Amino acid sequence: ISASSVPNSMEDRADLHQAFFDFDLENARLRLGHQKINLGDTRLIGSPEFGNLSRVFDAARLTYGTDGDPWSADLFCFRPVVSDPDGFNDWDDVGDRRFDSEVSGAWLRSEELVDGGETDFFWIYRNASDFDDSIHTFGFSHDRVVGSWGLTLMSAFQVGEYGGEDAGGSMVRVELARDADIDADMLAHE
Repeated sequence: ISASSVPNSMEDRADLHQAFFDFDLENARLRLGHQKINLGDTRLIGSPEFGNLSRVFDAARLTYGTDGDPWSADLFCFRPVVSDPDGFNDWDDVGDRRFDSEVSGAWLRSEELVDGGETDFFWIYRNASDFDDSIHTFGFSHDRVVGSWGLTLMSAFQVGEYGGEDAGGSMVRVELARDADIDADMLAHE
């Protein structure tokens, strides 16, 4: 990556990172504009913060339900914003199917479907007409904590066209983690 390449995840001299309008509705919110979107564990749709520049989207997002509700739903459509170190960041075509795509879908989250865990169901549609891409992704994820152990199960499958050819795929993710109670003195070096 050079300092002037587009898209660029390392450098952006000055720009507008987020600018959106929120419209509060009864038990819902409509957000329109230049925004970060984080759904589920952000593996599929997210604005990671580990790079110099986090990802943003030009989007419309309707969120039904609030924090603490046992069920919530997101309906969304967006286009990834391309970081241009020398110009305004927007969604101009750059000749890359990852950025020259329109994405829409639905994300449903339940905290009560399975006792003691969070369960997500999702449908994501990505269309990049310049590349003859039209892909649907369907899946679910379940996170559960038991004592000091955490378990994540995720599965998804895709159908559609990639480069004008029939395409399909699937994935399964299983993650098991344990919180360790580490004494800070054990880590100290003398």
